[in-house]
Amino acid sequence: MSFISKLKNKLFPEEKEVLYYENNKGKTEKKENRFINNPTPTERLPIHYKPQAFSNTQEISDMLKKGNVVILDISELSKNDALRMIDFLGGVMYALNGDMKRLNKTTFEFSIK
Repeated sequence: MSFISKLKNKLFPEEKEVLYYENNKGKTEKKENRFINNPTPTERLPIHYKPQAFSNTQEISDMLKKGNVVILDISELSKNDALRMIDFLGGVMYALNGDMKRLNKTTFEFSIK
């Protein structure tokens, strides 16, 4: 079993699990990406991030490279983008000797040891 397959099985044990939510009208709303909190450099509070597209992965990776703890909510991503983002960030965590935890269906915690 490959590393990617093991990672997917660990993070997404049930294939039928829904990783994103649609609004009541069935429309996809475009929202601006935002940080929920932005700590000062002396504080090491987790940064909560809710990406809108896979293109935000580089920004999240840069935050992780700086040693920040990131709480990632993928509820607004499509299933494919969510899987791609988690796969990519799993590779980042491996390269940085970090840790990735699944907090619930759509929320993950990434931290550097």
